[in-house]
This record gives sequence, structure tokens and C-alpha cells, in this order.
Amino acid sequence: MEHHAQTPVFVLRPSLLNALLPSYAKHLFWCILIVGAFVIGSLALSAAGLTKVTLAWGIPASILGAALLAILPSAWKIFVLRNTRYVFYKTHLVSEFKFLTVKRRSVLYSSITNITAEITLWDRLCNAGDIVVHTGEDSEPDLVLQFIPKPEEVEHRIYKLAHGTHTNA
Repeated sequence: MEHHAQTPVFVLRPSLLNALLPSYAKHLFWCILIVGAFVIGSLALSAAGLTKVTLAWGIPASILGAALLAILPSAWKIFVLRNTRYVFYKTHLVSEFKFLTVKRRSVLYSSITNITAEITLWDRLCNAGDIVVHTGEDSEPDLVLQFIPKPEEVEHRIYKLAHGTHTNA
């Protein structure tokens, strides 16, 4: 008996804009706080005569350093998201991360008990969000599809697939 691979009904990738801008803003805020505390500490030591701090270069360099430091966690997130995809077949859904190894998790539509769309204000502005696929299995955690474009539309498409009324549109 010959086995043929199923053709996907549709494939989604996470929205990078939706994922990165809020993440970068949060990391930038924390980096500015940390670098600001360092600058204030340096100024206090300078005022006490313990060190000599030059404000002409110290503050701009600190701001630039904070901005660059905030990029590091975002760069990791870019890497993960660029290597993640969600593949929807006629009978099941697969979350896949590929780099040196492949990490896959699949859910049969028949085991889906509920679907939750989590859409923040930023997500609404970007027309994206997260979809949580709940299953009746206690041994496996729910499957979270992160930063999905048009989450309401995708939610309806999953329900159609689960009820056997899929279209290739």
C-alpha cells in the first residue's frame, strides 16, 4: 500500500510586525530603566568625587546602548517566528518549528473541544492575534498559534475544518 502525503488546506506563519513592535517597546523600556539607573549612579559617584563622568558622551551612549540591548530578545523572537509555521490539513492541524531539528505538534480536529481567540488592542490595530486550540486531552497542553493574521477568520476556518466543511479559499 502506497502512502501519499496530505496536501495542506492552508498554511499560516506568525505576523512579525504584531510580535516584534510591542516586544521591542517593552524591552526598550526595561533597558532604559536599567541604563538610566546606571547613569544616575555614575552621576552620584561623580558628585561625591569618587569618579569623573562626562555627560557629553555618557547619556547619548547610554541611550544608544539601551536601544541596542533591547534588540537582543527581539532578535531571538524573530528567529523563532521565522522558523515557525502552522499547517492545516483536512483532518488535523500541525504546529511546526524547524531549525537544526524539527519540533512538531499536531491536533486532530475531532479532539478540539474549544477555540479561544486572544486579541489585544495592539493586535486589533495590526489585524492579528493568538488562537488557543483547546483539546479534551489532559496529557497534552493546549496548542497556541501565536501572532496569527486575521485571527477571527482563521478561527472560523478551523471550525469549518473540524466540521468537515472545508474550502480551499
